[in-house]
Amino acid sequence: AEGNVKSTYRVIGKTSANNGALLSDDKEPVHATATSMVYNRATDVAKYSGGVRLWQGNTQIQGAVLTFERSNKSLQAAGNAGDSSAVHTAFMQVDKNGKASQINITSSTFVYQDIDRTAHFGGGVKVQSSESTLRAHEVDVLLKPKITVNSSSVTGTSTKGTGQVDTITAQGSVHLEEIFKARKGDGEKLVYTASEGKYELTGTNTVRPSIFDAEHGQVTGDSLTFFSHDDRVQINGIENRRVVTHTTVKANEKP
Repeated sequence: AEGNVKSTYRVIGKTSANNGALLSDDKEPVHATATSMVYNRATDVAKYSGGVRLWQGNTQIQGAVLTFERSNKSLQAAGNAGDSSAVHTAFMQVDKNGKASQINITSSTFVYQDIDRTAHFGGGVKVQSSESTLRAHEVDVLLKPKITVNSSSVTGTSTKGTGQVDTITAQGSVHLEEIFKARKGDGEKLVYTASEGKYELTGTNTVRPSIFDAEHGQVTGDSLTFFSHDDRVQINGIENRRVVTHTTVKANEKP
Protein backbone atom coordinates (compact mmCIF):
# COMPACT_ATOMS: atom_id res chain seq x y z
CA ALA A 1 0.00 0.00 0.00
CA GLU A 2 1.34 3.45 -0.92
CA GLY A 3 0.23 6.93 0.10
CA ASN A 4 -1.84 7.92 3.14
CA VAL A 5 -2.01 4.34 4.46
CA LYS A 6 -4.48 3.66 7.27
CA SER A 7 -5.05 0.24 8.81
CA THR A 8 -6.89 -1.29 11.76
CA TYR A 9 -6.12 -4.58 13.54
CA ARG A 10 -8.80 -6.09 15.74
CA VAL A 11 -8.73 -9.21 17.91
CA ILE A 12 -11.82 -11.30 17.24
CA GLY A 13 -13.38 -13.18 20.13
CA LYS A 14 -12.80 -13.24 23.87
CA THR A 15 -9.25 -13.40 25.22
CA SER A 16 -7.80 -14.07 28.65
CA ALA A 17 -7.18 -11.04 30.86
CA ASN A 18 -3.66 -12.30 31.58
CA ASN A 19 -2.35 -13.02 28.09
CA GLY A 20 -1.00 -9.59 27.22
CA ALA A 21 -1.18 -5.87 27.73
CA LEU A 22 -1.65 -4.35 24.26
CA LEU A 23 -2.05 -6.59 21.24
CA SER A 24 -4.33 -9.18 22.84
CA ASP A 25 -7.15 -6.80 23.74
CA ASP A 26 -10.43 -7.60 22.00
CA LYS A 27 -11.96 -4.29 23.18
CA GLU A 28 -9.34 -1.85 21.85
CA PRO A 29 -8.38 -2.11 18.14
CA VAL A 30 -4.86 -1.21 16.97
CA HIS A 31 -4.70 1.63 14.41
CA ALA A 32 -1.71 2.56 12.23
CA THR A 33 -1.02 5.29 9.68
CA ALA A 34 2.05 5.68 7.43
CA THR A 35 3.25 6.69 4.00
CA SER A 36 3.64 3.07 2.90
CA MET A 37 3.05 -0.45 4.17
CA VAL A 38 4.18 -3.90 2.99
CA TYR A 39 2.35 -6.93 4.36
CA ASN A 40 3.56 -10.52 3.95
CA ARG A 41 0.76 -13.00 4.40
CA ALA A 42 3.11 -15.98 4.78
CA THR A 43 4.89 -14.46 7.79
CA ASP A 44 1.93 -12.33 8.96
CA VAL A 45 4.26 -9.33 9.24
CA ALA A 46 3.40 -5.76 8.27
CA LYS A 47 6.17 -3.18 7.82
CA TYR A 48 5.18 0.49 7.93
CA SER A 49 7.48 3.34 6.88
CA GLY A 50 7.33 7.10 6.53
CA GLY A 51 5.92 9.08 9.46
CA VAL A 52 4.50 6.00 11.16
CA ARG A 53 1.98 6.38 13.96
CA LEU A 54 0.44 3.40 15.75
CA TRP A 55 -1.99 3.68 18.63
CA GLN A 56 -4.29 1.62 20.81
CA GLY A 57 -6.35 3.38 23.45
CA ASN A 58 -4.00 5.71 25.36
CA THR A 59 -0.84 4.04 24.00
CA GLN A 60 0.92 5.70 21.05
CA ILE A 61 4.09 4.85 19.11
CA GLN A 62 5.65 7.05 16.42
CA GLY A 63 8.79 6.43 14.36
CA ALA A 64 10.37 6.35 10.92
CA VAL A 65 9.87 2.59 10.52
CA LEU A 66 7.66 0.17 12.43
CA THR A 67 7.27 -3.60 12.05
CA PHE A 68 4.15 -5.33 13.37
CA GLU A 69 4.40 -9.12 13.74
CA ARG A 70 0.77 -10.00 14.20
CA SER A 71 1.05 -13.73 14.96
CA ASN A 72 3.78 -13.16 17.56
CA LYS A 73 2.03 -10.05 18.91
CA SER A 74 5.20 -7.98 18.78
CA LEU A 75 6.24 -4.51 17.60
CA GLN A 76 9.59 -3.06 16.55
CA ALA A 77 10.31 0.58 15.73
CA ALA A 78 13.47 2.45 14.81
CA GLY A 79 14.66 6.02 14.35
CA ASN A 80 17.32 8.42 15.58
CA ALA A 81 16.83 9.79 19.09
CA GLY A 82 18.76 12.91 18.11
CA ASP A 83 16.39 14.16 15.39
CA SER A 84 12.80 14.19 14.16
CA SER A 85 12.91 10.49 13.25
CA ALA A 86 13.18 9.44 16.91
CA VAL A 87 10.81 6.84 18.28
CA HIS A 88 8.20 8.48 20.51
CA THR A 89 6.09 6.30 22.79
CA ALA A 90 3.31 7.29 25.19
CA PHE A 91 2.01 5.10 28.02
CA MET A 92 -0.22 5.76 31.03
CA GLN A 93 0.61 5.38 34.70
CA VAL A 94 -1.90 5.18 37.56
CA ASP A 95 -0.88 5.85 41.17
CA LYS A 96 -2.31 4.22 44.29
CA ASN A 97 -5.02 6.90 44.48
CA GLY A 98 -6.23 6.12 40.97
CA LYS A 99 -4.78 9.30 39.44
CA ALA A 100 -3.74 8.75 35.81
CA SER A 101 -0.98 10.62 33.96
CA GLN A 102 1.04 10.16 30.78
CA ILE A 103 4.62 8.96 30.42
CA ASN A 104 6.44 9.92 27.20
CA ILE A 105 9.55 8.02 26.07
CA THR A 106 12.02 9.05 23.35
CA SER A 107 14.52 6.51 22.00
CA SER A 108 16.30 5.19 18.92
CA THR A 109 14.89 1.68 19.12
CA PHE A 110 11.73 0.10 20.51
CA VAL A 111 10.84 -3.59 20.83
CA TYR A 112 7.62 -4.81 22.42
CA GLN A 113 6.65 -8.43 23.18
CA ASP A 114 3.06 -8.90 24.29
CA ILE A 115 3.78 -12.36 25.70
CA ASP A 116 5.73 -10.84 28.59
CA ARG A 117 4.21 -7.31 28.41
CA THR A 118 7.69 -5.75 28.15
CA ALA A 119 8.81 -2.83 26.00
CA HIS A 120 12.58 -2.38 25.53
CA PHE A 121 14.00 1.02 24.54
CA GLY A 122 17.60 1.60 23.45
CA GLY A 123 19.99 4.01 21.81
CA GLY A 124 19.89 6.69 24.53
CA VAL A 125 16.52 6.97 26.22
CA LYS A 126 14.59 9.87 27.75
CA VAL A 127 11.54 9.21 29.95
CA GLN A 128 9.40 12.25 30.68
CA SER A 129 6.48 12.42 33.12
CA SER A 130 4.68 15.28 34.84
CA GLU A 131 6.94 14.77 37.87
CA SER A 132 10.37 13.81 36.55
CA THR A 133 12.83 13.42 33.67
CA LEU A 134 14.87 10.22 33.42
CA ARG A 135 17.80 9.55 31.07
CA ALA A 136 19.66 6.25 30.60
CA HIS A 137 21.36 4.10 27.97
CA GLU A 138 18.44 1.65 27.90
CA VAL A 139 15.04 1.28 29.54
CA ASP A 140 12.60 -1.61 30.03
CA VAL A 141 8.94 -0.90 30.73
CA LEU A 142 6.71 -3.65 32.15
CA LEU A 143 3.02 -3.02 31.44
CA LYS A 144 0.15 -4.21 33.59
CA PRO A 145 -1.99 -6.98 32.06
CA LYS A 146 -5.16 -5.77 30.42
CA ILE A 147 -8.07 -5.64 32.84
CA THR A 148 -11.56 -6.95 32.33
CA VAL A 149 -13.84 -4.81 34.51
CA ASN A 150 -17.37 -5.57 35.66
CA SER A 151 -18.83 -2.08 35.63
CA SER A 152 -21.51 -2.98 38.19
CA SER A 153 -18.81 -3.68 40.81
CA VAL A 154 -16.61 -0.67 40.12
CA THR A 155 -17.00 2.72 41.78
CA GLY A 156 -15.19 5.98 41.12
CA THR A 157 -12.89 6.58 38.16
CA SER A 158 -12.20 3.45 36.10
CA THR A 159 -8.57 2.80 35.12
CA LYS A 160 -9.35 -0.14 32.83
CA GLY A 161 -7.64 -0.36 29.46
CA THR A 162 -4.29 -1.04 27.88
CA GLY A 163 -0.82 0.46 28.12
CA GLN A 164 -0.63 1.08 31.87
CA VAL A 165 2.90 1.14 33.30
CA ASP A 166 3.71 -1.27 36.12
CA THR A 167 7.49 -0.78 36.49
CA ILE A 168 10.31 1.01 34.67
CA THR A 169 13.88 -0.33 34.82
CA ALA A 170 16.63 1.99 33.54
CA GLN A 171 20.28 0.95 33.15
CA GLY A 172 23.51 2.66 32.14
CA SER A 173 24.51 6.17 33.31
CA VAL A 174 21.13 6.77 34.91
CA HIS A 175 20.26 10.40 35.68
CA LEU A 176 16.94 11.41 37.26
CA GLU A 177 15.62 14.91 37.90
CA GLU A 178 12.44 15.45 39.87
CA ILE A 179 10.79 18.62 38.61
CA PHE A 180 8.98 19.97 41.67
CA LYS A 181 11.43 18.82 44.35
CA ALA A 182 14.58 19.98 42.50
CA ARG A 183 16.03 16.60 43.49
CA LYS A 184 18.59 14.78 41.33
CA GLY A 185 19.73 11.18 41.40
CA ASP A 186 22.62 9.42 39.63
CA GLY A 187 23.47 5.74 39.44
CA GLU A 188 23.87 2.73 37.19
CA LYS A 189 20.41 1.19 37.60
CA LEU A 190 17.03 2.52 38.64
CA VAL A 191 13.76 0.65 39.21
CA TYR A 192 10.58 2.72 39.35
CA THR A 193 7.26 1.33 40.62
CA ALA A 194 4.42 3.45 39.26
CA SER A 195 1.69 2.57 41.77
CA GLU A 196 3.89 3.61 44.74
CA GLY A 197 5.84 6.41 43.06
CA LYS A 198 8.93 4.56 44.38
CA TYR A 199 12.47 4.76 42.97
CA GLU A 200 15.26 2.29 43.83
CA LEU A 201 18.69 3.51 42.73
CA THR A 202 21.86 1.40 42.73
CA GLY A 203 25.40 1.80 41.39
CA THR A 204 28.46 -0.34 40.71
CA ASN A 205 31.27 -1.74 42.83
CA THR A 206 33.31 1.38 42.15
CA VAL A 207 30.67 4.11 41.79
CA ARG A 208 27.82 4.25 44.29
CA PRO A 209 24.48 5.97 43.63
CA SER A 210 23.79 9.45 44.97
CA ILE A 211 20.88 11.82 45.49
CA PHE A 212 21.22 15.58 45.76
CA ASP A 213 18.82 18.36 46.65
CA ALA A 214 19.49 21.94 47.73
CA GLU A 215 17.85 21.53 51.14
CA HIS A 216 19.35 18.25 52.36
CA GLY A 217 22.59 18.09 50.37
CA GLN A 218 24.02 14.91 48.85
CA VAL A 219 23.40 11.36 50.08
CA THR A 220 25.42 8.32 48.95
CA GLY A 221 24.89 4.65 49.79
CA ASP A 222 25.00 1.22 48.21
CA SER A 223 21.26 1.43 47.52
CA LEU A 224 18.94 4.43 47.77
CA THR A 225 15.15 4.22 47.86
CA PHE A 226 13.02 7.36 47.64
CA PHE A 227 9.48 8.40 46.77
CA SER A 228 8.05 10.99 44.40
CA HIS A 229 5.30 12.09 46.79
CA ASP A 230 7.41 12.98 49.84
CA ASP A 231 10.98 13.60 51.05
CA ARG A 232 11.68 10.12 52.42
CA VAL A 233 15.01 8.56 51.44
CA GLN A 234 15.94 5.06 52.64
CA ILE A 235 19.69 4.45 52.62
CA ASN A 236 21.15 0.96 52.55
CA GLY A 237 24.83 0.25 53.09
CA ILE A 238 26.78 -2.96 53.45
CA GLU A 239 29.14 -4.04 56.18
CA ASN A 240 32.52 -2.25 56.22
CA ARG A 241 31.23 0.49 53.90
CA ARG A 242 29.94 3.81 55.14
CA VAL A 243 26.91 5.77 54.14
CA VAL A 244 28.00 9.32 53.30
CA THR A 245 25.82 12.40 53.64
CA HIS A 246 27.01 15.87 52.56
CA THR A 247 24.78 18.63 53.91
CA THR A 248 24.89 22.30 52.97
CA VAL A 249 25.15 24.49 56.10
CA LYS A 250 23.87 28.05 55.89
CA ALA A 251 26.18 30.83 57.09
CA ASN A 252 23.96 31.78 60.05
CA GLU A 253 23.87 28.14 61.21
CA LYS A 254 27.63 27.68 61.49
CA PRO A 255 29.00 27.33 65.06
